[in-house]
Amino acid sequence: MKAKLPTCFLIIAILLVYSCDLRSEQKTSPKAVKGILDLSAWDFKNDGPVDLTGEYEFYWQRLFAPHNFVTSRPTPKPDFITVPGYWNDFETAGEIIPGTGYATYRLIVLLNGKDGSLALKVLDMSTAFTLFVNRNNLYSAGVVGENSESSKPQFNPGVIDFQTNENQLEIIFQVSNFHHWKGGAW
Repeated sequence: MKAKLPTCFLIIAILLVYSCDLRSEQKTSPKAVKGILDLSAWDFKNDGPVDLTGEYEFYWQRLFAPHNFVTSRPTPKPDFITVPGYWNDFETAGEIIPGTGYATYRLIVLLNGKDGSLALKVLDMSTAFTLFVNRNNLYSAGVVGENSESSKPQFNPGVIDFQTNENQLEIIFQVSNFHHWKGGAW
């Protein structure tokens, strides 16, 4: 009987390990890298929603509109900043930036072109921002400006529905903050 006891434990242990491997694996949501989020293999119906987290292009003290990225004029080389996150203490051009200021964030999202109806959920940023998707101004909170006089913050989280059959989304956030100690797309 002593010889069978370890064999039983070994069989049970193997069955437990094997059954754990059979559980349905959830697909891990990709993260943006160097301003690009590749969702071309993502099926929203089966895989669910995606957090648009990761590294976004970041242009400090610049308010770029979509046309600035399609003209023949070169845009400055971007920094890359993690979203969600504060820009406080981020270093750009040898400067540590404070919580106050303004910037443009840009993310390219690669899609499979079959999604049609999409939505973006914008959470609290406690600042002013304007959101463009594929050159269209889709949403804003407050008034984005280059100083405290021209900028007005607003708390305005929401869900933005839109249609697309394109293979790519260009998401641009213009953000300004002169009224809160934390700045950025958090």
